[in-house]
Amino acid sequence: MSAIVPSQIVQYIDETFSEDEKSGSRPIVLDPDRSAALNALLALTEQVPNALLPSDPKVYAQMVRGLEEIRFSVKKAELQDLQFTFVHGFPDLRPSAPGKPSAVGVIKVAFAQCPDEVTPRESQEFGFIKDPEIRYGLLRDLATTRSALLNAEWNAATVIAGSLLEALLLWAIKQRPGGDLQSACSSAVSKRALTKSPPADPLEWDLHQYIEIAAQLGLIEGDTTVQARLAKDFRNLIHPGRALRKQQDCDRGSALAANAAVELVARDLRLRFP
Repeated sequence: MSAIVPSQIVQYIDETFSEDEKSGSRPIVLDPDRSAALNALLALTEQVPNALLPSDPKVYAQMVRGLEEIRFSVKKAELQDLQFTFVHGFPDLRPSAPGKPSAVGVIKVAFAQCPDEVTPRESQEFGFIKDPEIRYGLLRDLATTRSALLNAEWNAATVIAGSLLEALLLWAIKQRPGGDLQSACSSAVSKRALTKSPPADPLEWDLHQYIEIAAQLGLIEGDTTVQARLAKDFRNLIHPGRALRKQQDCDRGSALAANAAVELVARDLRLRFP
């Protein structure tokens, strides 16, 4: 199921309840059609990720109250006796007080203030990277891969997480002196973690080399190394020939595995670069 963003809630309200909004504080008659539309609004709001909900406590509380008013009123309409409805008509959803906006209007105002994605610069993650531009670029990729996970975009979630894994390991490796890198490369070859020593410039390495050298340098733990190797294998599925030979494709498992590797690497680097 794809995640819903706040602008989609606003758009739905504009398209579905435009006449009700024009009438100001006029009650919404809860006939079957309007009740169904309101139930759909409730369902859509439940699919908005928590990170995108209103951050202002007062606005959030008003939004929750509006949702509960809708839920209560629609339930009341659904349970109303048919004979009573025939005599008295359908119940309605009224504003809390004269001149006040309807519950639908309150919800629209709340979501109109919300962004459709978390602003990376506000994140506290990857705090061990002090260069603001490098950190911001990595945070954008992190936000993208998490969004892909929420939207069941397994190929994107797998591939972007693999790229993020490369970038984090490259950053960490470049913090070490050249002598340490030469020693780690020789050790990786002697232990057959690598078949040959990688190029002198780490920028020319691939994910496999980043993982094994980072492990030799003690930048990542053993469990992290295992998870990163799995992520490497899944990321290689972006090449059609390999995917065909392996008879595999990116799926929820590969996406979660790649993102788990990112989380573990970030955990280890946070401890090593306080």
